[in-house]
Amino acid sequence: MLGLVMGCILSTSAVFAGNEKFSDVSSSHPNYTAIMYLKDLGILQGYADGSFRPDQAVNRVEALKIILLGSGTSLTTLHGTGGFSDTDANAWYATYIMNALQLGIIQGYPDGTFKPAQTVNLVENLKILLKTENVDLSKIIVATNPYADTDVAAWYAKYVQYAKDKHLIDADVQNKIYPSQAMTRAKLAEVMYRLMYIRSN
Repeated sequence: MLGLVMGCILSTSAVFAGNEKFSDVSSSHPNYTAIMYLKDLGILQGYADGSFRPDQAVNRVEALKIILLGSGTSLTTLHGTGGFSDTDANAWYATYIMNALQLGIIQGYPDGTFKPAQTVNLVENLKILLKTENVDLSKIIVATNPYADTDVAAWYAKYVQYAKDKHLIDADVQNKIYPSQAMTRAKLAEVMYRLMYIRSN
């Protein structure tokens, strides 16, 4: 129901770019509205062959770029490694890493790496997204397990509880969200779309 309501509201304000659709995302795709909305805002891009690859997993720097652009964060052109041993100061993602570091929304690993190509899972994505949006979780109380596979004591419990309260994510029929599941391009688009709806309303 939430998806239908959001689709009706946001699709009226978003002008989908005519026939410039992705070859592998039909109008019947469950995340079609979210993908097209973010596409027309310039937040999402496809590939040279005209595809979007909705089921392709997103890595750390790809997720960071989408989240920063979708949040409307004012970015400055910065170059550097951020002090990480495995990042390239001249890579396309350098600006996003440097801005994210300044904003305090990311951190590396104890060994001094950032692991830019590592796939982002659901809860990691939620953490980066909500920190970027400056969402205050101090008043979020997790009294019981938010989902069947999310323990109340998990480090990500507050992020998941907020996401549940705001309908950013959906559980399956077993009330599971699979916290370690890889975020795909389509799923990330959906979460971003829903959060943008909340922010604008």
